[in-house]
Amino acid sequence: MIDALYHMHDFGLQSHSITDGAFIPKRMGRYHNQICPAGVYKGPQGWIFILVLDRQWASMTKAMGRPELRDDPRFATSADRVKNSAALNAIVEDWLSSMPSDDAAVAALEENRVACAPVLSVIDTMKHPYFKARDMVRKVRDPILGEVTIPGFPLKFSAYPDLPDIQAPLLGEHGAQVLKEVLDYSDARIAKLKETGVLFSENR
Repeated sequence: MIDALYHMHDFGLQSHSITDGAFIPKRMGRYHNQICPAGVYKGPQGWIFILVLDRQWASMTKAMGRPELRDDPRFATSADRVKNSAALNAIVEDWLSSMPSDDAAVAALEENRVACAPVLSVIDTMKHPYFKARDMVRKVRDPILGEVTIPGFPLKFSAYPDLPDIQAPLLGEHGAQVLKEVLDYSDARIAKLKETGVLFSENR
């Protein structure tokens, strides 16, 4: 997991390397400091992540219904947009606030092929169609707690299409069984271990 997350660094390592250490990556807050528009923007209801590279800039202006911004000298190039990011980010959030809902804003962006996604809370993910379709939200039975919702397993295998029936063992649940079947302990010896508290198998 660490390797997967480390691989998600965008420009930090490269920028530090090619500038002979002059560039030091720092936290940048809601907005990317080398791309604009890029970051987490306040929507009508929640937050929406948007990423616009050079080739998507015209599409972004179309999605916002502001085609005149495409040739605005403040935003003509990627460097110009970063230089004037405060003004551009304000324009993006003004447009978002004019939309009737987060879903409507995301739909307008997706229709114009602008990379975006709503920022979801944990509770939001539990009812989101994507996570449901991917079996990433599932229910299991716990002998004490009853039915519990847990995250699903991210890797799927065609040879095993059905989800396994999983249940975590209780504390010490199989202790006596392991001692008897694997280590060949006698019933008397196991009983003595239980009596002295060495072998514990209470359910709670």
